Formats: sequence, structure tokens, C-alpha cells
Amino acid sequence: MESLEQTFAEKFELYGCYQCGKCTGGCPVSLKSKLNIRRLMIEGILGKNLERMTEREELWDCTTCKTCTIRCPRGLKPMDLIIGMRGTLVEEGHIPKTIIEAMENAYKHGNPWGTPKNKRTEWTKSLPEDLKVKDFSQGDRAELLYFVGCTASSDPRIQEIAKSLVFILNRAEIDFGILGNEETCCGNEIRRMGETGLFEELMDANIQRFETYKIEHIVTACPHGFNALKNEYPQGKFNILHTTQ
Repeated sequence: MESLEQTFAEKFELYGCYQCGKCTGGCPVSLKSKLNIRRLMIEGILGKNLERMTEREELWDCTTCKTCTIRCPRGLKPMDLIIGMRGTLVEEGHIPKTIIEAMENAYKHGNPWGTPKNKRTEWTKSLPEDLKVKDFSQGDRAELLYFVGCTASSDPRIQEIAKSLVFILNRAEIDFGILGNEETCCGNEIRRMGETGLFEELMDANIQRFETYKIEHIVTACPHGFNALKNEYPQGKFNILHTTQ
């Protein structure tokens, strides 16, 4: 396991860890899970128990809230280590069934919910007639793209947020549009599950679509979409805003 040890220790700069325990101490799931980030850090350095990684079901308990990374006094990124370990499990096919389904749906349908691509804009059909929604995929053009997101497009409970935002943007007389049925998953959760290959495919497809429609300004109400577009996609290509801004 020497090569795997070197991969984790060097890639995630684990040698800077002095085992203060702030990561585990601040972890919101550590009291209810076997997940112990401090232990994972030292085992990554020593190459200990890495061959038993497939037995570490607690790796999937991490919510990737980033508290461990924020609290680290050495500026290390424990969360990225967990994502990297998940990536190893993904490559070996050791993935929980529910996560497999979400990944397959994202690949086939462009969203983890499994909503057919041609149903992505179903939520717009119940909007009042006086609310206008431009659609880039139908040839419309606008100054701002409203990136709706998978959950707001698929979950009836969250669709109300999308409808409310359309109402607000209309009343504020902001020139905006959506990608219609061409909108696809931002890939935020896919990357955090360790499937970097699929994440990169989704990211590249989104960037190409943004560039095709000459989109420069993007707003979203989805916190996951905001994080991916703002922090995981290439920096400086687009102006990304959350609705709260």
C-alpha cells in the first residue's frame, strides 16, 4: 500500500498535521458516527489500515460541511482527504446503493433525482401568465441566467422557491432567463461523493453551454449550485451570485 500512502499523504499535504484534534472536535457527525477525521489523517500519513478502506462505511457519513477544513490551524483540507478516500472506493465499486442510483441518474438524466430531461421545466407551467421566463435554449437572450438547480426543478416542495424567485425577478424588472430543458446538474454532490470523472463531465458540459449562449452573469438560489459554480468551476469565467446577495 506504499503507493496509496504516498498518494494520500502527498496529495493532501498530510505531513503538516500535528494531530491537534480540532477537526474531529468540530465535526457535527462525530458524536453519532465512527467517523474520526484526526485518525484518518494520521492513518493517511502512516499508510495504516488503508488496505481496509472498503470497510470504512463511516466515510459516507461525512456531510462535507467543511468545518474540519475551516478549523484546521495548519490550513490543511481534511474534507478533501475524505473525498479522495471516497474516490478510491468509487473506483473499486464499493458504493452505497442510494449513491449509485444518484450517480447513474446524474449521468443519464442530468440530475440525481432521475427526472427526465424533457421534464426539467415542468415547474414553469403552473406560473401565472403574466410572469415571463425567457429560455436560452429556445433562442431567447437575457443579461442574467437563473440557474434553477436539480432540486428546485424536481421536488414539488422546493419548486415554490423557484416560482417565488421568478416572481421577484419579474417585479424587479431584471432581464433574466433559464436554460430550460438543457439545464443539467452542477455536479456539486457528485464531486463530494468522490466521482471526479463524472463531475468534470458535468462541469465541462455546463461551461460549454454557458459559453455557447454568451452567459456572463449567473444567479442561483441553490446553495450546492452556488458552491460548485463559485468555488469548484474555473475562477473568473463567470460572475456567480446567490439570491441572498
